[in-house]
Amino acid sequence: MQNMIIHNLIKRHSCARLLKAHFLCLLCLLIALGPGVSMVAFAGADIPLPPRKPELIAHDIPLPARKPDVPETEKLARDEFAAPSKKLTSAQIREDKARANKAAAALYSGKLDEAYSLAVTSLKRSHSHVPLAGWVAGLAAWQRGEYELAAKVFEIAAAGEDLDPWTHSAAAYWAARAHSRADGKTSTVRHYLEAAAAQPQTFYGLLAARALGRDLHAQTAAHVLPVKGWMKKTDYKIDPALVHAIVNQESRFNARAKSPKGAQGLMQILPGTARDVIGKKRINLFEPHTNLKIGQRYLQTLLEDQSVQGDLTALLMAYNAGPGNLARWRTNMADIDDPLLFIEMIPISETRAYVERVMAGYWLYRLRDRMPNPSMDALAAGRPAQYPMAADWQSVSVAER
Repeated sequence: MQNMIIHNLIKRHSCARLLKAHFLCLLCLLIALGPGVSMVAFAGADIPLPPRKPELIAHDIPLPARKPDVPETEKLARDEFAAPSKKLTSAQIREDKARANKAAAALYSGKLDEAYSLAVTSLKRSHSHVPLAGWVAGLAAWQRGEYELAAKVFEIAAAGEDLDPWTHSAAAYWAARAHSRADGKTSTVRHYLEAAAAQPQTFYGLLAARALGRDLHAQTAAHVLPVKGWMKKTDYKIDPALVHAIVNQESRFNARAKSPKGAQGLMQILPGTARDVIGKKRINLFEPHTNLKIGQRYLQTLLEDQSVQGDLTALLMAYNAGPGNLARWRTNMADIDDPLLFIEMIPISETRAYVERVMAGYWLYRLRDRMPNPSMDALAAGRPAQYPMAADWQSVSVAER
């Protein structure tokens, strides 16, 4: 028994000496290799790691802009937009719709915090029953830099009940925009772009289809676009696609159209405006050729206006609401450099709708004639849409049918 104990002690001592020798060898090796080698403990062993790769410099991989810090209260609020667990009464939904209308009024008055608070109150209870609340909260959150929150509430707006195609495509497109800025998750962004593109005749539907790389010529081929042979090709001083889009929105090509405010004819021109443009008192604005001629001259004047300066969407704002209103909006929203956001923050709902419908019509007319749409690409990229040079459209024959 004593011999066995002695034998085990000798054996353990030899193993210890052997381990110590191995450790000293490994330590010498690490010292020789220098500080570029680090070590990590794993399963009781010491495993040397390869030298650390140098940091990537900024221009190697474009990193997304840093997300703004979001208050803790806002972070917690994201979990409060779940669909209602119990059935709401019609009175509750009516109350939340009324509150959403107040939120919209606050939004277009520049009161973002008030608009957001009112919209969120309605949204938390009535959810997609009040899509306007989601839309207002989304625009307010976007302007506050809270893109993740904006994405969530735009999603709710897009899921709203009984939405018309224009509203649905708008909410879905903005949900895609917000997700792109918040997390950049391609599958989610694509999902909402496809939802918007399902309405291919709308402003945001066309932008979404372009973003998805779809063949817009094929997608819009079935859309019937009215055109009348009232002018020769050489008589057009403004891109015919734009003229036709304006006429289609203003009068539906009814030469005898007259608005309650007194606007007349195809391009719905006020007699006072016509007199200012051509300097005559007696003008028959119901005569198609005369109306189109004066309307185009007025557009040329607006293109040179200080507040327009060749900006296509600004041109339509000025045509619909007047250059004075546009100048005031430019001043009040000087901090907004996103053209899509600028459109959505116009305080007159008629003008917001007008710009989007005429732009959609303009793109469709150009698609019909197999012409490029650089203004669509510009807006999809968040850049201003510039009115095209004459050479862009003068070489294309105008359909006369």
